[in-house]
Amino acid sequence: MQDVIIDIVSKVYTDGDPEVIHLTTTGKLGSRNGKWYLLYEEDPADFEAGVTSTFKVESPDRVVLQRAGNVRSRFTVERGQRHMCHYQTNYGGMMIGVFGEAVRASLTERGGEIYLRYTMDINAGYKSKNEVSVTIKEAGKQ
Repeated sequence: MQDVIIDIVSKVYTDGDPEVIHLTTTGKLGSRNGKWYLLYEEDPADFEAGVTSTFKVESPDRVVLQRAGNVRSRFTVERGQRHMCHYQTNYGGMMIGVFGEAVRASLTERGGEIYLRYTMDINAGYKSKNEVSVTIKEAGKQ
């Protein structure tokens, strides 16, 4: 695993203008068995301290986002597919439907990009449209 700088821009569209969250952090990037893994600690301002997130790029069309710690979740975003995903908090868990509209992942040992566009539903009721853009660069190579 290599040290990297990660820039994440997340947009959530519910009604009208999107809510935009921007995070720049450090993390680790590596590959194993043909899959890429991007790991980082979440900002304690957005989650309780001690939440680790992992993007697992299983193919150019399928990315799994897992969170571990005080918030646990596993979201699968696959182009053209709907997956039932689990989201667990200190207050309980819920199932969320995630439909992948667009998935692009282009990674090398030097960094790359991940782009996800998907909708979320709770109890089969539309919740939001989401976009996540992730840019990864080698640490020290601005």
